Amino acid sequence: MAPTTDEPLVLVYDRIAHNQRKTMLLITGAAASVVPLIAMVSIAAAVIAALAHRSTLGQWAAGIGTAVAMVCILGLLFWGMASEPTSKLLCLIGARPPAGDEIGAKGLLENLSIGAGLPLPRFYVIDTLSPNACAAGMDPALSAVAVTVGLLKLLDKRELEGVLAHELSHVGNRDTRLNTLVAAIALFLRIPYLLHQRHDDYVSPIPVPWQPMIVLAGIVLLPVRAYLFFIMPAVAALIRSAVSRNREFLADADAALLTRYPEGLMRALAKISGAGSMISGANPSVAHLYFADPSGTGAGPLAEKLLATHPPISERIALLARFEGGVPESIIAAAVQAGEDFSHHSLALPEVRLPAAPQDELSVFMAGDPAGRAVRLVGTTAPVPVYDQRGEKSRVVAHVMTGDLLVVFDDAGRMREVLTYNQTFGYLPGWAKLERIDMLPAEVFDPESRADMLARLTRQDGT
Repeated sequence: MAPTTDEPLVLVYDRIAHNQRKTMLLITGAAASVVPLIAMVSIAAAVIAALAHRSTLGQWAAGIGTAVAMVCILGLLFWGMASEPTSKLLCLIGARPPAGDEIGAKGLLENLSIGAGLPLPRFYVIDTLSPNACAAGMDPALSAVAVTVGLLKLLDKRELEGVLAHELSHVGNRDTRLNTLVAAIALFLRIPYLLHQRHDDYVSPIPVPWQPMIVLAGIVLLPVRAYLFFIMPAVAALIRSAVSRNREFLADADAALLTRYPEGLMRALAKISGAGSMISGANPSVAHLYFADPSGTGAGPLAEKLLATHPPISERIALLARFEGGVPESIIAAAVQAGEDFSHHSLALPEVRLPAAPQDELSVFMAGDPAGRAVRLVGTTAPVPVYDQRGEKSRVVAHVMTGDLLVVFDDAGRMREVLTYNQTFGYLPGWAKLERIDMLPAEVFDPESRADMLARLTRQDGT
């Protein structure tokens, strides 16, 4: 790693403007990448209409209607992914509320939020010794920042401040919203490939008389199959990775501007480089949300570089060095060594694996909430009973009032399985109106977290 540089100094503002222009070009490319797919499917629909001896108007209607339908599908994907609560992602990465000395880091985040003029994000901790962090949330008012136990143990105050400023910059730059748009485009391009994978798992044997025709059709459609199942997924992965890498550079520059101390972030990056940022069981579909790459692509060197969601740490340090002329080589070398020493020490400590979860974007998007979801009772002035069994003739074990927080489980029956905030299990009548709340189910049972969320909701209801 080269912390010093012979290149001319670069103003942070110049770097931010450059990254923003580059991001706009990448987003334009991402949007343009869906045009060939929509055109191909629309033309195919028009050809099928022609083979069915439909009129010229009918052929045009088939093609245009297909194009409009595909644009609507893309819009629905973005809307669905944007509507996913932050709590679902937090459960996916194994986040929990802080405890004990971990709460001290929340004070640093609060000071940075005030300096940036942003609402204070909710703060969480991930039980892994790999030093890393992430930010999530479509709306800064309901955003969240999570750090690993390893990060809190490895970094000093100024280094941790740099990492938190980086994550806060993602929140302020609306990077989650941008990444959601890119992810929706990427998933749209990958849907044929993902559905093809599922079809291969359940395909039934082909009758012998049909086999020659199937083989011939496969040869004729080989270019189409290559485009749908190889070129499009590759383009989707490349665009998503390129946008993610560019936003990491932008967040580094913003963090340097916010803290006025780039060296802290440089030392943090060097320590994480020495310790390693890989998280056991990390989900590749959310790797772009982390401070440093939590998982490898498993590809060769060239593909690894092209598909990486984060720039090499050495490049990030080199760019930060250009903001203030660099720092002594010995400081960066000592930070790398500290990270390596921490890594060797942490091998003797127990590692907590993240919960098992689907690994591709489509499965994550369609997955439910096995841990339940947080909700708020609304729309009633009278207490609502909670029964100990299914059926309103059973014993009442609790009452809930409007505004009370609950954890409800997926249940298609007339009675919903719920846990009240004091962890009373029972069944709530189906007619009770519930509003989903973006918080972890475990936070419903924690008095401090519950009070914080109720205060946020009160402010939100008042605006």
